[in-house]
Amino acid sequence: MARIYAYFFEAVGVDRIKIGQSTDVERRFQDIKVSCPVELKVLAATEHYAEYELHARFQHLRCHGEWFKATDELRSFINSLDQPDRPFFFKVIDHVLADVHTGRWEPIPESLIPLRTGV
Repeated sequence: MARIYAYFFEAVGVDRIKIGQSTDVERRFQDIKVSCPVELKVLAATEHYAEYELHARFQHLRCHGEWFKATDELRSFINSLDQPDRPFFFKVIDHVLADVHTGRWEPIPESLIPLRTGV
């Protein structure tokens, strides 16, 4: 069975964060990025929360559909998903590193995979 990830994508400059889910976060990011009128950044992805839980938790911040206000509360929650041994701007999604500053995806070096603690 495919793993399902809840993800957080930020629409830069408009204070909006999309909370969605996908079995292929990289492909989902690329699909949305193509049609998004502003720069889009990956903030995080996690298996530890279901999309519906996150939508309910942040319902008071919902703007439209799966887009939420990018408040300190939401950003703090997303930052709490960080792994303590990695810089805040890298998140591990399966065997891929997402650089949230550039939106680039790169394979994790094999030497780091055994050190991975789940996001």
